[in-house]
Amino acid sequence: MPRRLLAWGNNVARALDPTSEEPLLSAPVDITKATGCDEVVHHSWACTIGRNRTSGKLSAWGIHPLIPDGYIGQLDMPSPRKVLGVGQPAGFLLPDGTIRDLAGRTSSRICQDVVITEQGDTYTFQDGVGLSHFTSLADLLETAAGTSMAHPLLPLSNLELYATESRAFVLARGVMPLLFEIHTLEGHKPCPPRLEVVSGLEGVGIASIVAGSSNRLGVVSDAGEAWILGRRGEPELQEVDGDIEFLGLGSAFEVVVTDAAAWVRGKNDFGQLGIRDQDTTEDWVGLSGLSGRVVDVVSARWSTIVTVEDDSDDEQQLGGS
Repeated sequence: MPRRLLAWGNNVARALDPTSEEPLLSAPVDITKATGCDEVVHHSWACTIGRNRTSGKLSAWGIHPLIPDGYIGQLDMPSPRKVLGVGQPAGFLLPDGTIRDLAGRTSSRICQDVVITEQGDTYTFQDGVGLSHFTSLADLLETAAGTSMAHPLLPLSNLELYATESRAFVLARGVMPLLFEIHTLEGHKPCPPRLEVVSGLEGVGIASIVAGSSNRLGVVSDAGEAWILGRRGEPELQEVDGDIEFLGLGSAFEVVVTDAAAWVRGKNDFGQLGIRDQDTTEDWVGLSGLSGRVVDVVSARWSTIVTVEDDSDDEQQLGGS
């Protein structure tokens, strides 16, 4: 089915609409034609990487070394399994499981998953080997082996890794899913990375994990419930009418899409709620303008890009790409 990208929020770095000089997009804007993409691979406040599903080509837009000329450019590389880095892209997990940095250096090891925090801490998962820690991406590329990490409840297979600015998490799927947080502080002092089970989510059937801004993590369950894990305390269940399918976590705002509607909440000083003249609100407010079926939501610090699926003409939407 044809898809479109709708974006709103802070566009100062042109990481939403590279063709617009407007610093703020205070309501959803269709950026499909402007970017030539109908899928979001990565979105942060400074840079977005998208893909054209028909041609398979990648494009990056915003302000980043990946875009040396202007605000948008094509990337000559295969679609990565994951873009590494939180605030800005720092490297890629490639389809063959190798890891490449922005300088083009590639690892010899094969990994199923990798994450990097903004502090540089790098974690890898290799099936049958388990979880390993490296002090940086450069350390991963140059070192034969990292520091192995273990926990009595952590398996050596079927793990997924997620990172926020300074936090990292491990999801162990299986009959009894468990979410772990990797702690690097003991009180206020640095300590060797250690794993701890996130309480309050034991046994929850997890549909998706959302690595948000301001060190927040979101969890969407198979039953249509959502939790937000803040910087302190246990996960908080979100009270919204309907079954939640997608969740976006900005710096001080949230977006949820249910089976029937879209809702936003929080600050709106950069247009990040997608509603003109909407004041900051602690209550969920309905968001209009998302015609079509939502199939993806990605929020960055002050912005959101939503992918919608509809019956419009694909060639026209993508400008014949």
